[in-house]
Amino acid sequence: MPKSLPYHPFLIESLRKKPELAAAYITATLEEEEPEPELLKRALGDVAEALGQPKMTPEQYELHLKKLDELLSQQGSDAIYNLGT
Repeated sequence: MPKSLPYHPFLIESLRKKPELAAAYITATLEEEEPEPELLKRALGDVAEALGQPKMTPEQYELHLKKLDELLSQQGSDAIYNLGT
């Protein structure tokens, strides 16, 4: 029986090769009628890993993820506003 390949590395490589897929991935997450609380955080983290990590040092990448966690832990429109800025 053939072994399946892990999905996450495939997702990250796809997002890295085609940034328009990253935009579609985030858009689809935002369009969910009843999104799970962690869904946006995961999508943004995946996009950050795909597009940001190759351009950052490991320390910069960890700092970026920490800041993203802080922003997304805010309540209501503050999180979206601060994320945009």
